[in-house]
Amino acid sequence: MKETLDFQVDPKAVASIKGQGDEKARAGVLVPIIVSGTFDAPTLRPDIKRILTQQIDKGILESEPAKKILEKDELKKFGEPAKGLLKELLKKP
Repeated sequence: MKETLDFQVDPKAVASIKGQGDEKARAGVLVPIIVSGTFDAPTLRPDIKRILTQQIDKGILESEPAKKILEKDELKKFGEPAKGLLKELLKKP
């Protein structure tokens, strides 16, 4: 019988000489990872759904760069439907 893996890793940024004891908030992108497979052959992959959910929660679709992209004539018709679709797809169960 093979033992399997099925868990997530949420990395934390430690960018100081203090290491884990530092209380300051760090900026940047931390990519959540899904670990699956077996102990002999583990698989690591980014958790795309959680990444997108975090960005939507941060208001990325309402950011100035996103607004500029969605204001282009050829994309205007997709703006609101795209936001709605992403929010629907990423609803928390």
